Amino acid sequence: MEKEYVEEFMTGYEFLVALFEREPSDDENGAEEQEIGQKKEAEDEKEELAADQLEIILLGEILDNKNQVIEELEQEREKHKEERHAWEKEKTSLEDNIRIIKGMFETFTGKSLQWQEERSQLHAQLDAARDSLQRYQELMHHCDHYNYY
Repeated sequence: MEKEYVEEFMTGYEFLVALFEREPSDDENGAEEQEIGQKKEAEDEKEELAADQLEIILLGEILDNKNQVIEELEQEREKHKEERHAWEKEKTSLEDNIRIIKGMFETFTGKSLQWQEERSQLHAQLDAARDSLQRYQELMHHCDHYNYY
């Protein structure tokens, strides 16, 4: 009753708006909605399929890029491993050379001390020989002086 009362006082524009907003009959509504629903579902499925395919392609490209990066990193790791091995070998060689040089230095230091000691002894012997020579020369001078006169 209330609906009829409202419809009596509607303007033409309000009537048209109400007509388009009204609920269609069950027959009209069911067939159209079913057809629209099927079309919409088909379009949605196509869009989802296209989106899934695009996502798969993008994920494949990302995976390929990551695999390439992993391969490059593995190659770089191998290169660094080889360089490290070479450096360790060189380090060992240098440490051996340092030990040899230290040994030589210690030997030369010992020899130097020995030579300094021998030099000191030779200087002492030389000084003693000079003193002996000087005494001999003095004695010879005295002998010559006494024999000569």
